[in-house]
Amino acid sequence: MSQGLLARMLREATLFVIVEGVILLSFFVYYAMLAGRFSTEEVGWYALMRRVLALAMPLVTLGLAEGLAKYLATHPGRAARVRLMAISGTLIAAATAGLLAFAAAAPDRAATMLFADVRWARYALPFAAFTMGIAVHMYACGYLRGTLRIGALGVLQVVNLGILPIAVLAIAGDRALHEIVLATGVATALTGVLFLLAGARRAPSSGGQAPDGLSTSAFLRFSVTRVPAALISAGLASLVPVLAQRHIPVEQVGFLSIAVALLIGLAGAIAPLGVVLLPHVSALWASDERERVSGRVHLLIGAAIQIFAFMAAQLILFADLVIGFWVGTAYVEGADVARVVLIAALGYGFYNATRTVLDAVTDRPINAVNAALALAVVAFLALLVPLAPSVIDRAMLYAGCIAVGCSLLGLATYRVLRSLFPGGGREDLRHLVWGLGAAAGTVAIAVLLRPVAARGLAWLLAVEVVLGLVFIGTLWAARFEWVRLVASRLLPLPAGR
Repeated sequence: MSQGLLARMLREATLFVIVEGVILLSFFVYYAMLAGRFSTEEVGWYALMRRVLALAMPLVTLGLAEGLAKYLATHPGRAARVRLMAISGTLIAAATAGLLAFAAAAPDRAATMLFADVRWARYALPFAAFTMGIAVHMYACGYLRGTLRIGALGVLQVVNLGILPIAVLAIAGDRALHEIVLATGVATALTGVLFLLAGARRAPSSGGQAPDGLSTSAFLRFSVTRVPAALISAGLASLVPVLAQRHIPVEQVGFLSIAVALLIGLAGAIAPLGVVLLPHVSALWASDERERVSGRVHLLIGAAIQIFAFMAAQLILFADLVIGFWVGTAYVEGADVARVVLIAALGYGFYNATRTVLDAVTDRPINAVNAALALAVVAFLALLVPLAPSVIDRAMLYAGCIAVGCSLLGLATYRVLRSLFPGGGREDLRHLVWGLGAAAGTVAIAVLLRPVAARGLAWLLAVEVVLGLVFIGTLWAARFEWVRLVASRLLPLPAGR
C-alpha cells in the first residue's frame, strides 16, 4: 500500500469522521425536537420504527449497496458500471414498490406484521415511504463509494441523514408524526436521485470497450450473501425491543429502543473507516497489494479496540446526562438500561469497524455466520426473560441479552479476522490493556468533572473533548503506531517526531 494511497485513505476517513460527527449531532438534535413536540409513546414508537427499519433495509436493498461499493471499485469500466447500476436499481425499485403497495392496500396487516400492533396502521405507509427513501439513499451511496467519490458521498450523507430530517420536522408545523415521517422519506429519495444523476453526468465515459471480467452472478451472489449478515446484526439490536413489548410497558420498550439507538450511534462512530476501506481494500486485494494490506490490519484492530474502550466508558458514566440532554428528563429513568446495553459497545463497535475488511478480502458470508451465532444466543436469552421472577426488572434483563449478543459478535469477528491475518495477538492484547487502562483513567477524571458536564450539553461536549485529548495523549506517550500514523498524516509534525 503506497504512502500516497494511505494518506488519501486517512484523509477520506477523517472527512467521514467529521461527517459522522455532524450526523450524530443532528441525531441528538432531531430526537430532542421530537421529545419536545410529541408524547413519550410516540417518541418510543419512532425509536421502535427505526429498529424495524434496520431489519427491513437488508431485505429491501438485498445487499446491493455493499455489492456496488466493492464491484464498481474492482470493475471501473463504463460497461460494467452501467450493468451493475441497472441490475441493482431494478431490484431495489421492485422491492420498494412491493412494500409501498402492500402498506397502501393493507395498512392494518402491515402494521401488525411490522410493529406487532394494529393501532399503528396509520404509520404503515409512512414507514414504507421512509424505507424507500433510505433505500434510494443507500443505492446512491453504493455508487459513490464504488467510484471512490468520497467527498460527494460525505455531502450526501450530511444532507440526507443530518440536515434534511431536521428541516422537514422544523417546517412541519403541527403536522402529525406519521405525516412527517412520510415527507422525510419522499424528500430523502428525491435527494438520492439528484446525487445519482449528478454523479452519472461526471462519471468518465471511457472504459466502455473493456469487458472488465465482470460476472453478474458473482456480483449478485456477493450482494445477496451480505443480506443475512446485515439482517441478523440488525436483529441483534432490533429483535429484543420487538419481543419485549409483549412483556414490559411501552415506556420501557422506549427506554430499550433509545438505549439501542445509543449503542448503534456509538458503534457508527468509526464507521467512516468501513466506508473508505471496502472499495479501497477490495481494489488492492484484487491486485498485487495483498501483503501490504495484511501488514496494516493490526492498525485497524488497535484503533478500533482503543477508541471504543474510551467511548464506551464515557457513555456508560454519563448515560443519564446524555439521555437527559438528548430526549429530555422524562427518559432519564432509562439510564441504567442504557448502561447495561452499552457494555456491548466495545464488541459491537469492533464488529462494525472491521466487518468491511472481511467483505473486501473474501466473498464468503463470514459476517453472516458470526451474526447468526450471536443472534441465536440473544434470542435464546430473550425467550427466557418472561420466565424470570416478577421482582426482577425485566427491562434490565432484556438489556443484558443485547449486551451479551453484541459482545459475542465482536469476539467472533476478531477470531475470524486473526485467522485470515495470523499473528499480532500479543500486540492486540497490548492495545486492549492500554485502551482499558487509559479509559479507566479518563473515567476517574470524568467523575471529578461531572458537576461541570451536568451544566448543559455544551459543557458535556467540552469535558469530552478534554478527556479525549487526555486519552489520545496517553496513547501517544505509549507510542502506539496508529495514533502517530494518523497524526503524521493529518498534522504538520516536525521530522523525527
